[in-house]
Amino acid sequence: MGRWPDKESIKKYAEIYYPAWVKRMQDHDLEFYTAIGDHEIGDNPWHGEKAELVSYFKRQFQKYLKMPLNGPLRMKGTAFWFIYDNTLFIAVDVFEKGAGPQGDIVPQVTGEQLEWFEQVITDNPGVRHIVVMGHTPILGPVEKESSSGLMLEGGQQSPLWQAMNKHGIDVYLCGEVHAITCTQADDVLQIAHGGLFGYNPKVNYLVGTVSGDRIDLELKEIEIINQGGKLWQEGTNRPQETVSIADAVKQKGFVTVGTATLDKTGTNKSPMNAAGCFDTTAGQ
Repeated sequence: MGRWPDKESIKKYAEIYYPAWVKRMQDHDLEFYTAIGDHEIGDNPWHGEKAELVSYFKRQFQKYLKMPLNGPLRMKGTAFWFIYDNTLFIAVDVFEKGAGPQGDIVPQVTGEQLEWFEQVITDNPGVRHIVVMGHTPILGPVEKESSSGLMLEGGQQSPLWQAMNKHGIDVYLCGEVHAITCTQADDVLQIAHGGLFGYNPKVNYLVGTVSGDRIDLELKEIEIINQGGKLWQEGTNRPQETVSIADAVKQKGFVTVGTATLDKTGTNKSPMNAAGCFDTTAGQ
């Protein structure tokens, strides 16, 4: 949970948790790019001395996760971009200094970072698709479970969303809420998804397959069983120590709960063949 109260504990536990997480990815030959979240900077809210520790938290993230150092001056390694399969991916650091309901850190993308964001897009005119990654949802409402429900300040009227609309972003990927909600506005598809082992009864992941002018999207989910005592860690918010999958569920494997296709051959950017979680008209 990253609830480390001082520099000594931040340094100590970052040295334990981050290399273990990286090793897990490497053991399965998974290349990874990580957008920084609130639990990498102590968990919200951030008042007084805790807010002052955020920059130190971010340095540990930068040190161990080793993301590309091509972000704005004070966010190298926490905001970054890369190109894969003719798709531009931009990860934003939505935790900026300021003043708001969460204290001295505000979920937003403004100023120097926003200028950098737009410049990255301008400097890469040849890409076919653009995907933005940020921790907090922007459009609401979204489903949530075991989450404080952080949202980007200003929502659809925020500078970041307006910039994404202006530059024709295809997909905004976010987490935070440990549940699935797909929402579209201004031709930008927001996908909030993820899970929380040790807490939630289900976890999920998203598969995106890029092929020329189209992106095929599939959300997959599985039920898990959280049981046993509490796993020790700093702070009082501790997950259950054992996660298992029932035999019948294991035989079925991950179940597809949503599919959609983004096809850019025409002028309509709405998801085609949207089903399940991607069908934003369901229930209307």
